Amino acid sequence: MVCLNVNPRVALVDEKVSITVNSLRPQQRVTILLRVEEGKVVFNSCAHFLTDQQGQVNVSQHASLGGTYRGVDSMGLFWSLKPVPGISKASLLRKIDVTTPLVFRLSVLDDHVPFDDLRLSTPVVKGHFLQCSTCLAQREGVTEFRAALLASRGFACFALAYFRYDDLPTSLADIDFDYFLNAVDWLASHPSVQPGGIGVVGTSKGGELAFLLGMSTDQAWTNNAKILYLCGEDDSVWRTDFANTFIVTCPEEKRKNIELIVYPGAGHLIEPPYMPVSTSLNNKALGMKMVMGGQTEAHAAAQEDAWRRLLHFLETHLSQ
Repeated sequence: MVCLNVNPRVALVDEKVSITVNSLRPQQRVTILLRVEEGKVVFNSCAHFLTDQQGQVNVSQHASLGGTYRGVDSMGLFWSLKPVPGISKASLLRKIDVTTPLVFRLSVLDDHVPFDDLRLSTPVVKGHFLQCSTCLAQREGVTEFRAALLASRGFACFALAYFRYDDLPTSLADIDFDYFLNAVDWLASHPSVQPGGIGVVGTSKGGELAFLLGMSTDQAWTNNAKILYLCGEDDSVWRTDFANTFIVTCPEEKRKNIELIVYPGAGHLIEPPYMPVSTSLNNKALGMKMVMGGQTEAHAAAQEDAWRRLLHFLETHLSQ
């Protein structure tokens, strides 16, 4: 009997899992299919393998010969997930309720099945496992995915909505900066937060707000606030050279406090690791489709490295 194994079966989204298949025929052509559904959003990925002489496939050691990614990558099935045409109602995998897990389903199919034909194939064996925490949430309202994942790493986190939520402004142009200053004061005074300062994490427009807070909150800039600036060289939304301009405009004695990392081949939306790489999205606030840029493999590698750097940065500077 064909046996599909996943270890661990329950994991955080920033943790790697091991996928193996046993009891197949030696040198058998097989396809491993990964599927996840979240509401009306359905994503699939697949990888083509040739079993070894023992009739086994180890995704962490064996190269994918085709499908949605190629080469040896233990998490390739995850970051190469794509919306299913005609079924998925969105181009982003969004998790609104971060208190519930994502459930991924794995199947093993005979032969190398093209991605577009996956719905017509019958699996040899199938199973499912949980990937806890969350993935990509909305770009407006309360965006909790990153806060939830950081909280799982021991940080006291506060996901702050700042437009298009309840009675908040519907336009970014109408945001009151004092709103953020009050939020910082509230979080810093919370009994679960250790004294000595807080960290601010932002993406896209939120990253700009994080810079402003670092320079204006409780004399943070005067007290040598540290900045980790992560961006993609292939960003189609922001010009990467703005990062160098930002550093040049800072006081010379403060530039040593800024760590700039530019990822070749990465686009605009650098998210936690192993989640589907998105090179475009429908922006509800602007009413248009935005091209994020980036090359899938390079962007996936950037997301993994950026998350590692972010955790190290926060652990280093928030514990001081």
